[in-house]
Amino acid sequence: MTVSLTHPTIIQGGMGVGVSNWVLAKAVSLRGQLGVVSGTALDTLFVRRLQDGDVGGHVRRALEHFPIPEVSAEILTRY
Repeated sequence: MTVSLTHPTIIQGGMGVGVSNWVLAKAVSLRGQLGVVSGTALDTLFVRRLQDGDVGGHVRRALEHFPIPEVSAEILTRY
């Protein structure tokens, strides 16, 4: 079996979550190219959004799906 791999024509490198727009990375990846959003400092962004009231409820919704409910509860209690 022979596998032919090619390098991507487009590599969209995001500045990071909270800075770059994930929609751009998704659009690039849907074209078969490499779309990236960095997860650097994700913990800091996560906490700050909770401290700012979690406008839109996105962080709380994500925590509802976290596989260890005790960790989610601790995060919500602390921040």
